[in-house]
Amino acid sequence: MPETHLQSLYLGAFTNSDSLAILCSKEGTIQAISQTLAEFLRVESSAIIGQQLLVSQTSEAPNLEWLTEATQHQKQWLVTGRISVLGNFSGFEKVSSFFVKKLTVDNEIVGYQLKLEKANALQTTLPQNAWLQLFDDSPDGIALFDESLKIISTNSAFKKLTGLHDTAIATVAIDDVVTIAGSFSDWLSSAETLAVQGTLKGNLGVQTSISIRVTPFDIGNHMYFWCFIADLSHATKLQQKLNATLSHFKTLFENNRDGIALTNVQGNYIEANQQFATMLGFDRDYIIGRHFAYFNAKHSFELTAKEMQQFVDSGFIEPFEKQLQRADGSITNVSVQLFPHYDDEDTYSGAWCIYHPISAEEEKYRRQKKRFEMLLEKSIDAIAYSSFEGIIEVANQAFCDMVQRTSAELVGMSYKEITPAHDIQREESIFRDQLLARGYSDVYSKDFELPDGRLVPVSIRTVLIRSESGHPEGVWSISRSNEQRDRLVDSLAESERRFRSLFSNSFDAIALWSPKDEIQYANRAYLELIGYSQEELRDLDYRKFTPAGWEEVDALMAKQVAERGYSDIVEKEVLSKNGRRIPISIRASGMKDSAGNIIGSWVIIRDISDYRNTFKELEHSQNLLRQTSRMSRVGGWELNIEKQEFTFTEETYRILSIPSSYSLTVKSISKVLDPHSESMIVQKVKEAFISDTHQEVELKLSGFEPERWIRVSAQTGYETGNNKKYLYGAVQDITDFKQKEKTLEFDKNIYQQLAFHDPLTKLPNRLLLSDRFEQTTSQAMRDKKVVALIVIDLDNFKQINDEYGHPAGDALLKELAQRFVSNVRKNDTVSRLGGDEFIIIARLDNPNDIDAFAQKILLGLSEPVKWQDHSFNSSASMGVALYPKHGEDFDTLYNRADKALYWRKHHEKNGYTLADQSESS
Repeated sequence: MPETHLQSLYLGAFTNSDSLAILCSKEGTIQAISQTLAEFLRVESSAIIGQQLLVSQTSEAPNLEWLTEATQHQKQWLVTGRISVLGNFSGFEKVSSFFVKKLTVDNEIVGYQLKLEKANALQTTLPQNAWLQLFDDSPDGIALFDESLKIISTNSAFKKLTGLHDTAIATVAIDDVVTIAGSFSDWLSSAETLAVQGTLKGNLGVQTSISIRVTPFDIGNHMYFWCFIADLSHATKLQQKLNATLSHFKTLFENNRDGIALTNVQGNYIEANQQFATMLGFDRDYIIGRHFAYFNAKHSFELTAKEMQQFVDSGFIEPFEKQLQRADGSITNVSVQLFPHYDDEDTYSGAWCIYHPISAEEEKYRRQKKRFEMLLEKSIDAIAYSSFEGIIEVANQAFCDMVQRTSAELVGMSYKEITPAHDIQREESIFRDQLLARGYSDVYSKDFELPDGRLVPVSIRTVLIRSESGHPEGVWSISRSNEQRDRLVDSLAESERRFRSLFSNSFDAIALWSPKDEIQYANRAYLELIGYSQEELRDLDYRKFTPAGWEEVDALMAKQVAERGYSDIVEKEVLSKNGRRIPISIRASGMKDSAGNIIGSWVIIRDISDYRNTFKELEHSQNLLRQTSRMSRVGGWELNIEKQEFTFTEETYRILSIPSSYSLTVKSISKVLDPHSESMIVQKVKEAFISDTHQEVELKLSGFEPERWIRVSAQTGYETGNNKKYLYGAVQDITDFKQKEKTLEFDKNIYQQLAFHDPLTKLPNRLLLSDRFEQTTSQAMRDKKVVALIVIDLDNFKQINDEYGHPAGDALLKELAQRFVSNVRKNDTVSRLGGDEFIIIARLDNPNDIDAFAQKILLGLSEPVKWQDHSFNSSASMGVALYPKHGEDFDTLYNRADKALYWRKHHEKNGYTLADQSESS
């Protein structure tokens, strides 16, 4: 490889380094910086390259003296100081030290590499005494020595390891107490990594195995070295303690009564104790490697993905209950507690799962507890529990709503804080004594104080809870707000006033009779109807003004009132005081006391004389209209604009399939139509009313299967003698017509399906494919995209078809057709031309996308196809032509793709070939 290429590779590796690094010439000119340093300084690399690198090792101005002194040092050394460049870029002030490495060729310095260290904020703020304390308290032995290897200073741990005292240290060199293989001085000057194992000549001649690490630094043109010594025998003791701890953990793990298992981040078990295996009835080896969900019972509770992510982020999740399915198919209930597991880099790597089996007794207790909690939370009564001293510990939602505070606010609060002063003394003196004497209080009234100062009147009862030793422990309170009761009392008084007004001024005759046929009340209309005064009625019963012949009707009404509390509406006659027979409609309704006994009967009477006359006049006309409407299947309607209420003919009720008792308000009738038809009729009715024009619309009724359709006409009319508008029209059942119309449309769709689609796979055929090709290429030309025309031939279809018959071949074609469709985008087209030949037209962003697209199609065919008791493995060969590269019309692209397919089939099946690849080979 040429030298220039090697240099480019090395420079690329340097600039992409994760280090904060600078490469400079031996004169100090910056040649390159790492991308990490550029991002750290927030500058472009080109702005730094070529600048002169300056270093300040003291508070003096930056200079280039470090370059002239560099030859005095070994290959790599640490420099404490500040870096700057002539360009005065900010960011270097965050650097407090850096390592310098010489770059040499044939032992001649050609440049330097600097690896920068970020300034340690703690180092710049701690006083010198604090650093000395950290140095002296270190568990490792630390010594400072100079270039002559003479020890200058040590910490307490070093003195303890060597047995040296301050007076002896002044005359000792580092290699007097430390022994390594070879000369310590030679190792220090030539080693690339200043870390090695050796022995320490300790007190009383004891040899101690140690690890040695040396860090050089330069102060005032002199080299100094920190030497860190770790006692390896101490590490061995720690390892022994660790092994003992692990042994204890393993004993606890294996002998725990709960099932314990460890999952990895994917949820697969990587460890499980024997108790968990016994709990499931499987061997431990069978459990390891399987996903935890494999052992879940059907419909068992499981954490959602969101809950699991919260556990990973926070390291905590509330215990939950689930069901596991044992090897024998039985179900076991468990409670689960999860604990996070972290790797050596403190990264989440799985979860410890502790499974506690729930016994039948414990399950019974849990159900009872759940029922109690549900009763407490769902109760419409306000319930709270407090200590005997009055500190609230539990409050249900009804209590929180009543006092307008949250549960978090109430728990820990004293009852006195929400009770006005005038109730506190009464509660503590009277009702507290009742609690202690009999365990519960009378129901009494009090007030609770809301946060805004308003008072809520309530009825309350308290119940005392004692400990096992009989001492008062806590108090349950059950409260109900009296606000609603007070409102009901006021509402009742208002209702009574309204009733009296309605009773006195009603157009209907209303009276109350006692069971002894004595009049209790009678309104004005009743007195005017029969011609008697209130005083005269007191001496009469209702039989005195009932003509002969109506006894059976009266008896039936009395029986109905006694049995069900009210009578049917019946028509009969009454005799007025002047002897005139008056036709009436009447209904009786029993009035009961609190015990359910009938203490009187209300009767409501309406004079129907005018109605009888009008009815006779209209009866003939209505019969004629009814017969005509039924024969033509046309109904009529009228809309009162002011009341927003319809009037229907009998045939209209039948057409709409609603009873005659159905509400005829606009809102109710709109529910008969489906939502789209509802908006259409509103628009047409408005248009007819505003423009005085005749309107017609076809509407669909709601809730019918098969569908029901009607045609509605609408036009305006005017009431006689004034200009008040109303709307009227006709309703016609057109379901049969719509069904015939729908049948014709269906036949048309069937024809189009047969004409443009393959009958077996339902994919587009050649006729529809050409149209899809034109659409796709036109859109691709506008968007500057590429279109791929892919011709596909199944590799082993004939073999399967010959061996298993046409049903197997047809099943294979239909299944693979669906796989082609599922592996392309919505706007792409999959077509079957016949036999086992398919074509795909797909739009791509660029020609390079064809490989991923084709591999996805092939991968979709790799899964076996199941048919009856057989399993078929199938693959395909594909020829590909690209628009506009290989042609701009369908026939050209198809021919070139077909030739590429032919080449692929005769060279290497189960793959694809581009048109130009097959033509050039």
